[in-house]
Amino acid sequence: MNTPLTGAVILGAGFSRRFGNADKRLARLPDGRTVAETTVAIYCEAFSACRVVLRTDDDELAEILRPFPVELVFTADAAAGMGHSLSAGVQNIDWDWTFVALLDMPWVRTATLRELIAATTAEPAPTIVQPFYRARPEAPAHPVGFARSLLPELAATRGDQGARSVVQAHRETTVRVASDDAGLVRDIDSPEDIPARG
Repeated sequence: MNTPLTGAVILGAGFSRRFGNADKRLARLPDGRTVAETTVAIYCEAFSACRVVLRTDDDELAEILRPFPVELVFTADAAAGMGHSLSAGVQNIDWDWTFVALLDMPWVRTATLRELIAATTAEPAPTIVQPFYRARPEAPAHPVGFARSLLPELAATRGDQGARSVVQAHRETTVRVASDDAGLVRDIDSPEDIPARG
């Protein structure tokens, strides 16, 4: 059986309003790397291809990410909500599976991502692979994987809901993957979420 081509679309065009005047994507983690670099590096280890969605004015961040094997996609509609960023990110994709990730979640483990990729070959064939964190099973977890057949629905997303409506419409063909990886639900909203350097 051929291994499906899997890719990740990492949404990073938000405005970090709860982070204050700084850009959380450029905040430094204890190892000295930015949040954006850390997240992208993890996904590049696990996936065959990666895209990162940024705003059209993200020159500094784009320069930081250029050394990584990722495709940078720029959207002028980021202020209109995550759905617009997602729509921009899934244009002209030829992957079998697209996992939608968030740039401000740098703690998910590469091994966890590989487990999610493996779940795409489950029987009966799923159209969505959705992780959940065992300790908080109702918390929104990322990344969520979508089969190629759902790309037109993802491309039609708008507003702040992201892919939520697509997930709700396909619950019967969703595989939920349990994990002990807190990185699936741990994001960065405020400066207090950045660990102090040792």
